[in-house]
Formats: sequence, structure tokens, C-alpha cells
Amino acid sequence: MYFMIDYENTGGQGLRGAEYLGAEDKVIIFYSKSCDKIEYGLLKLILDSGSGLELCRLERSGKNALDFYIASMLGEIFGGGYQGKAAIVSRDQCRSTGEKEPRRKGRLC
Repeated sequence: MYFMIDYENTGGQGLRGAEYLGAEDKVIIFYSKSCDKIEYGLLKLILDSGSGLELCRLERSGKNALDFYIASMLGEIFGGGYQGKAAIVSRDQCRSTGEKEPRRKGRLC
């Protein structure tokens, strides 16, 4: 299973539970220069689990830039044929796009 960690808005809390990772898991930590320090103990748990670890530093910032990067990476993973599960670990408020759209004739557009 892929775990996409939005470290910019979760910090160390986004890595809690790392002790449950297995060798078949892959953790990708997305961060930016505004949040670039990772607690060694949590990082060691990931490394000791045998799971894959990738660190992705966002070079350009802007509103939701990290979110778009995560979405793009998921598209690349699943587009490449991956058929497993993935989780995005974030504190962002997720809503379906339908909830943000105007209502017409009593239905979501």
C-alpha cells in the first residue's frame, strides 16, 4: 500500500503508526522548505520496517501546490499499472467537488 504523507500540514503526526508498516508498503513524504525537519525516531521506524521510502521536496510553493503534486504522483503510480491501495495522510478538509458547485433545479451540478 502507498502512503502519501502531506508533511507540510501534518508534521510528525502524519507519521504516527509507522510501526505497523511492512516490507510491501511504500511511504512517500511530501514536504517543502517551510517544513523540512523530520523527527529521527519516526523516520527510523519507517526505515526499520523495510518499507520503501521516498522523500519529495516541493521546489515551488503556492496555494495547494503540494496537494497538486500528491495528486499528480498518484496519477503516475496508478497510471503505471499499480492496482493496490493508496492513502493520503493530510489535515486538508476534503469535500467532493459536487459540494462546492452551485445547485440547479434542486440537484448538484
